[in-house]
Amino acid sequence: MTDSDARSGSSRGERAYASLLGLAVGDALGRPIDGDSAGAVRDRHGRVTEMLSGDGPAAGTTTAVTAAAVRSAKRLADRSDSAGSTCPDGSRPANRSGLLLATAVPSGCPTWAAGERVAAAAEAVERTLDDAQSATAVDAAEVEPAAALAVIVGELVDGESVENAVSTGMEVAVSRGAPVSLRETLSVVGDRGAIRIDPTGDLSALFETALHEAVVAGDAEEAIVSAVSRGGNASALGAVAGAVAGARFGASGDAVPARWLNELDAPTDLRALADALVERTTDDDTAAGDRDSAPG
Repeated sequence: MTDSDARSGSSRGERAYASLLGLAVGDALGRPIDGDSAGAVRDRHGRVTEMLSGDGPAAGTTTAVTAAAVRSAKRLADRSDSAGSTCPDGSRPANRSGLLLATAVPSGCPTWAAGERVAAAAEAVERTLDDAQSATAVDAAEVEPAAALAVIVGELVDGESVENAVSTGMEVAVSRGAPVSLRETLSVVGDRGAIRIDPTGDLSALFETALHEAVVAGDAEEAIVSAVSRGGNASALGAVAGAVAGARFGASGDAVPARWLNELDAPTDLRALADALVERTTDDDTAAGDRDSAPG
């Protein structure tokens, strides 16, 4: 299936919704196996294709990864400016890398140019660290992959092919002087022989692994299942792969399996939130404020 086939009939609003939905579904699917090795996942489950309960929260429960994305989306949509909870009740804290990447995803949904999406993503990353009261300052190695993710999601929401979306991400990375490691990732993503698969690595490795799964997959379900089944930072991998694949394939038909949706405990009305985000334009005060205040 080509990207154009997968997205036929999908509007910007549907693709934005699918991106937020894919993020939440991937997060929930990976939550019960967070921290497990790929071997352990394979021995116990084969490939993780169903929502699992594990120890603690019910199947379909999301983590702080989704909470961070929703909080960022609400700020962009002018619905909330409060920090809120960093982790749903009964859920283990998410790792820093997953939080920072997830919080950048909503910046791809408004009707903005790539530069505005970068600025909003950088601002979202800094605010997420402020919410978490992190003692470690953000640096380019964390900001730039998050910014690239927002650009790629945004291009896909706009209806571009995955090849064009990654190419635009590369152009922005080069223009901003992003770390060489990020530019290398964007140059080889989709090449199974050159990509670095590391489900337990740092933010850069997480981004590379999840983006690769979303790019090579034939549909959103395959992208999410492949990412989650690698274990390690499974919920973050599933969330990032799901966000990209959702924007790529849309939400029409069975792009996201109904069996997952029936169990997903979404923290908010994701469709209404996506609709509010796509209504944001370059003339909005929020976009201007993000451009003025974001670093880089």
